[in-house]
Amino acid sequence: MRTVREPGAAIFSVRRLAVAAVAAAVLVAPSLVQLTTNPVIPISSTGEAATIDQCTNGMVSPFTPQPCVGSNAAAVTTSAIPGVNGGVAGTYKNWVNGNSNGSKSHWREGEFISYRTILTGLTAGDHTVVIHYDSVHSGGHAIDYLGSYDATEKTDTAPTTIGAPPIVIHANNSSPCADLVNATQFVGETCNPAAPASSTATPAADFSNHNTGGHTGETNCGTAGGVFTGAQAPGLFKLYGPGTLAAASYVSQNVVSGTGQCTTTVSIPFHSSALAANQSLVIAWGGHIASELEWGRGNSATAISGSPYHMALDSLDGASTGSQDRALSTSAIFFTPGITTAIKTGASGSDSGPAVTSVTAGTLVHDTATFTGLFSAGIGGAVTYNRYSGTTCGVGSGTLLGSQVVTAANGVIPDSTAVTVNSSISYQAVYAGDGNGVRRHHRAMPEPADQQDGGCGHGERGHGHRFHDHGVELGAGYGHGGDVERSAAGW
Repeated sequence: MRTVREPGAAIFSVRRLAVAAVAAAVLVAPSLVQLTTNPVIPISSTGEAATIDQCTNGMVSPFTPQPCVGSNAAAVTTSAIPGVNGGVAGTYKNWVNGNSNGSKSHWREGEFISYRTILTGLTAGDHTVVIHYDSVHSGGHAIDYLGSYDATEKTDTAPTTIGAPPIVIHANNSSPCADLVNATQFVGETCNPAAPASSTATPAADFSNHNTGGHTGETNCGTAGGVFTGAQAPGLFKLYGPGTLAAASYVSQNVVSGTGQCTTTVSIPFHSSALAANQSLVIAWGGHIASELEWGRGNSATAISGSPYHMALDSLDGASTGSQDRALSTSAIFFTPGITTAIKTGASGSDSGPAVTSVTAGTLVHDTATFTGLFSAGIGGAVTYNRYSGTTCGVGSGTLLGSQVVTAANGVIPDSTAVTVNSSISYQAVYAGDGNGVRRHHRAMPEPADQQDGGCGHGERGHGHRFHDHGVELGAGYGHGGDVERSAAGW
């Protein structure tokens, strides 16, 4: 941070805050119908077995959307998807029986990671699969509830896009069974991703206070902060193959399983016909990535290093399926877009040179905000500049001195109105997006580290995001600096 000094003059440290959400447009086309039926080859079963896979939908940087199709069992070739693989047909193996990170996957807070379990060797009759996931990991909300496997990576033939001109963020064209057809492990069965053979609702999660009642709520479980303020999106377990799902239910919810850890376990009962050795049954679902928009600033797991997103397969018909835990690293969570802020001297709209971090009393200053990183072009909507007393952006003793709404267009945010600095103040800029989709921006990063101060260096993500910058602080030659938020792809 730089300090501007004049002999005998009071010094003010300038801090700034930015908040952002990303405008998005989602294009939906009729679902892909892939209908494949082969004659049954009667081969005797070799015993029950189950595995769990997660979808790897393409790396974060360079940003490479890919569909949830194919596996090591057999690759799947899709028709050309606009904006994916250069707009030509591609061949993929994206259902993996292992862990993933940003070199393989890209998801946003509020989206659903796609999972599936493949079942073989089943006898005719009733069966039960049991899974568990980390609702809280290392003190942060991780996968907070379950939903449909195709809630984010859809079965639609058209990709999901944001911005203008549109940029593809999800390739869609998902199929949890096309690879099994190609591997002759789905013989005599129909694989139509948009029309499962059976489905049942994912049970509603308990977001009550863990410290009261039956101690099953996620709020305050495992030291995780925040209160869930969102609405759980309805979802489905979906079955493909010769079977029928019954109602899924919780075995337990939010069981404290270590320091800062909470685990939820789910039972999925179903009925199956006898499976020959060249037949499989697939059950697919999604895991919702907890969002700071819904849990509050600093309470999701994206700030946690490592792999906080865990989904595990526990048992089939009461027998252990071995150690099958699929983890996803926070490096796979991407941001749309980044934003930087800078306070400058002079009137609004004037280019008065570089950003300032401290000024003398009586100086005219204004706040600025700029979209950066992934998908920043074409963004528009209302941006609110909030000006507070003190240096904590309204946290603690600071009070709101004034607000101003400006309209961003084509990725450009107008400046705030200039004010004369006579006491310590701080700024906050809030961009709420256009409401077309959940967008997450990662926390502001101080430059340098010792410039982070007063709790203003954190952010909320989602439709309306806040990034807390530093403020204007009166001091004796000591200046504090502002925060800069960067796109993950730019690191």
